Amino acid sequence: MSDTITRADLEDAVFDRPYVDADEERTEPYPYRYVHGGFEGTETRFSFYLPPQHSYAGRFFQHITPVPESEHLALGLSGAEDKIGFAFSSGAFFVESNGGGAIDLSRPQLNTDPTIGAYRANAAVARYAKLFAQEIYGEHRTFGYAYGGSGGGFRTIACAENTRGAWDGFVPHVIGSPVAIPNVFTVRMHAMRVLRDVLDAIVDATEPGATAPIDAGLNSEQRAALAEVTRMGFPPPAWHGHRTMGTQAFGVLYQSLEAIDPTYFEDFWTVPGYLGADPDASVHRDRVILTTSVAETYTRGEAARCGLFGDGAVEGPAGGVDEAFKGSQAGGDVIVAVRLAEMPRIDPANAVLTVLDGAAAGTRANLKRVSDDGLAIIDFPDLYPVLRDLQPCDRIIIDNSNFLAAQTYHRHQVPPPNSRSGTSSVTRMAAPSIRNATFSSDL
Repeated sequence: MSDTITRADLEDAVFDRPYVDADEERTEPYPYRYVHGGFEGTETRFSFYLPPQHSYAGRFFQHITPVPESEHLALGLSGAEDKIGFAFSSGAFFVESNGGGAIDLSRPQLNTDPTIGAYRANAAVARYAKLFAQEIYGEHRTFGYAYGGSGGGFRTIACAENTRGAWDGFVPHVIGSPVAIPNVFTVRMHAMRVLRDVLDAIVDATEPGATAPIDAGLNSEQRAALAEVTRMGFPPPAWHGHRTMGTQAFGVLYQSLEAIDPTYFEDFWTVPGYLGADPDASVHRDRVILTTSVAETYTRGEAARCGLFGDGAVEGPAGGVDEAFKGSQAGGDVIVAVRLAEMPRIDPANAVLTVLDGAAAGTRANLKRVSDDGLAIIDFPDLYPVLRDLQPCDRIIIDNSNFLAAQTYHRHQVPPPNSRSGTSSVTRMAAPSIRNATFSSDL
């Protein structure tokens, strides 16, 4: 194969020096040729999975992950998740890329070129895939198709709107509205907190044959929270999954507000018009700020060996819509839980743990919950490999203030007319009338 790929062929001057560092025939779970490489001077990497000539029909499929992640996600997947097998059965070879390099989802990305991860890295890989296919299968017209869901859906759309010649078709799915982030998460988090004791009754009221009003027995705060989330588009029957619904990506996404809107979290607790400034609001009941110390830490491997918990917290991410935000798999020695020296008065679900001293001082990590025996379970533990340095007796602080504040951020958004962007372009207002608004009719 020619070692020279011209800049004209690749279009983007940043990605005009591709290289291949692995090229081998494999036989499991089916025969294919595996090719790995990247682009000199960049963090972009790719993997190509090429079927035998007789199975190839002149096309490739490229999965666009929700966030830039890894070029090694497809191997080992099976059944409906087997992207390589699906491509081969469709006469295509499969392409995956790290999208320019995995990003640190534990903090806002302020000093990176967003176009790299949005579309340029994937487009460079797609163009090179077409050139590579010419060398492997002979001269032919190679058709490329990109697809992705959630954040990968947005990135697929970005690829369609900002490139030419890289792909011939696009399938974005699970697409939100232009202001979906963070609003669709915030209103659901608020409802889950306020309605946590009555969600089973709400589910019963949505079942066939139910005659009682869905908000029967709810107090005024609960009734308002249910009406608010319903009007924002959350269908009441969907509450049947509330026990396993969790926060999904919100634990990562809401922290970006600290960079986008840095005064919001202080304003929430101090400025009239925000829920936190209302002394009668339930956020004060649920707020926890606890300074304590570490009694014991548990790695992923230790937790698995002793059966510490069995709800999936031991497992790492796999690159799909529901777990890409968890970060790339960082290994069995990642800290997944911490035993606290003191118990908080209530479970500060989704609080932030900040290390105050020791080798890991300054590290912040999201918590999933704190169990009745003082076990603080880390949410998305692969985002915080530095917690490996956490030691017993290190002082920490657990604070859910910002998580509570973020839950009503949607109430203060005024998107500009015809906006096609998200949180960063909206105007925020305290709007005292919003705090006291009633959302109780037409559930």
